[in-house]
Amino acid sequence: MKKGDKCYIIENNSRAQAVEIINYSGGFYTVKYVGGKTALRVRAERLFKTEESAGEHIPYKTEADKTKYNGQLL
Repeated sequence: MKKGDKCYIIENNSRAQAVEIINYSGGFYTVKYVGGKTALRVRAERLFKTEESAGEHIPYKTEADKTKYNGQLL
């Protein structure tokens, strides 16, 4: 991935969020939320090329999945 590319990160283990790559340095990508001002530094393994590939890595896809272990929200 290179500067200016649009990709996705998983936010709060619950949804894929679109970001744009601003810079790469020291093993970290600096990304900015699409349509926002906030920037983050993340490792390459947290970035996904498509929303679908990011969605495959979301551990809890529904509210029912969150409560299947002990009846409490995780």
